[in-house]
Formats: sequence, structure tokens, C-alpha cells
Amino acid sequence: MYNKRMSRANPGLMVFLIDCSASMALPLLRSETDKNQSISKFEAAADILDSVLFQCTTKCASEDKYKDYVDFVILGYGDRVFSPISKIPVSEYPISVNKLDSSYESVEEFSEEELGETMSPIKWINQDIQLGGITSMRAGFTMAKEIIQDWVKKHPDSYPPILLNISDGMANDLPIDEEDNGKLDPSPLFEVCKDIKKIQTNDGNTVIGNIHLSDGKIINVKFPVSIDEVMDIEDPAAGTLFEMTSEVPAPWLEKAQGFGLNIRPSGKMYIYNSDFDSFLSFFKFGTDPTNA
Repeated sequence: MYNKRMSRANPGLMVFLIDCSASMALPLLRSETDKNQSISKFEAAADILDSVLFQCTTKCASEDKYKDYVDFVILGYGDRVFSPISKIPVSEYPISVNKLDSSYESVEEFSEEELGETMSPIKWINQDIQLGGITSMRAGFTMAKEIIQDWVKKHPDSYPPILLNISDGMANDLPIDEEDNGKLDPSPLFEVCKDIKKIQTNDGNTVIGNIHLSDGKIINVKFPVSIDEVMDIEDPAAGTLFEMTSEVPAPWLEKAQGFGLNIRPSGKMYIYNSDFDSFLSFFKFGTDPTNA
């Protein structure tokens, strides 16, 4: 399981969800030394995702064209679910590598010294998105579920889909639990995630990962095994995102070491407020089409 190589005949599917609610405009605080940095959580998320997309397209490059080893879905959610790539409407997803390559927002110039692994000269994510409103995460996952289901029907022999969500907080498109002091009830969101994890190809089940950004407590959590490990965060969203997340598939554990990630068996695909390189490695080891 989880060993099918991505190819044009059997491409992979990568689904990215980005929180575009009002709080994502707040600055991202990762350490005491970051306090004077002005990058917002949304800007950080967009930079990471642009870097991942750039690396994926580079891995699929062949002379003057791209091999369509991967299909992509990129969804933003705030008051509504939409495409954060302005040239791609939601109705067109999933898109191929070649379609992605022709849909960038801008290209920035960097010297060879400046252009490192953590930087992408190509910008796909629209940085001018108007952030605001609620965190309609449930709606985003529901749309992703429908897209994944349709895709798997057409690609039963492909590598299992991978869904990666970047958010700074709790979904609030949820019902109120009157028996729990009027708190939001995350169970409908958990059910959607369970449904997504059950969607499978002949090579395994869909994997859900979560990156939790925060402007709050300075603490790093990577691939926790137990929910007790995220309780110290003192963020109610941490437990919710942990429960939504898949365990790292066993075949990925050895591969993760090659990316500098020491993940214990049964570790979850969840990261809280880690450094930029860890965020990038988190994406890379599970989404590199040449390492499937």
C-alpha cells in the first residue's frame, strides 16, 4: 500500500485547502525572535503552497513540457469556498500540471543565490484575496470530498489522494451544542473527514494532513501520537484539527527520515507553529510525485 508510482496513466491527486478567514490576516508568530516580523499567516501559507507547487511542477518537468503525473485542487474558504488561483474557477478542478503551469499570478526574479528550496519564483496564490468572514472549513472539506470521490472513480489504480489543510483556528460553520454550554459541535466536520479517509484507490486510503498556524502560544508540535500532546497548546482548535487528521501511513515513515522528519509510528499528519522548513518538508515528503 502507498507504493504506486505516480505516472501519466495513473496520476496522483493533491488537494490543498487554505483558510481565508479574517484572522489569517494577523501576523504569524513562530518564535520569540519572530515578534517583529510582519508576514501574515495567510502570506506564510501562500508562500509555502507556492513553493510546494513549484517543486511539484519542477519534478514533473521534461524538456519544454510537463508530464501530468499529478492533478491538483486548491480551495480557499472564508465566507464561501472559492479558488485562490484567480485564473482557475472551482468548476475546473482537478487541474493538470500543465494547466497549473499556465495559471500563475506572477513571476518574481531571484538570483541563484537567493533562490533556495524554500522560495518559489512563481506565484500561483492570489495575495490580494480579501480575507474576512467566518471559517467555513466544513464547507471546504465537503467540496473536497465530492471532488476526491469523483476523481477516484476515474483513477482506481492511482496513488491515494492527499489532502492538506492550512488553518489558524476552529471551523465555525458548525451547529451549536446546547448541551455543552453553547459551544460549536465539531462532529459534522469529523464525519466529513471520516468519509474522506474512507475514499480509497487500490493502493490505499486518502490521507488528511493539517498545518495549524497561530499568533498565540509559542510552542512547536510535530506529528503527535496522542491528543495529550496537543492539549498543552491551550487552543481549542488544536484538538479538533488533531481528530480530523490521518495517521502517517507506515510506508511513509522511512521516507520521512530522508526529509529530516523523525516520525513515530501512529504519528498524526499534524504540525503546529513549526519553522518554515518543517512546514515545507511536511508537504514535500508526502507529495513528491517522484517519491511515491
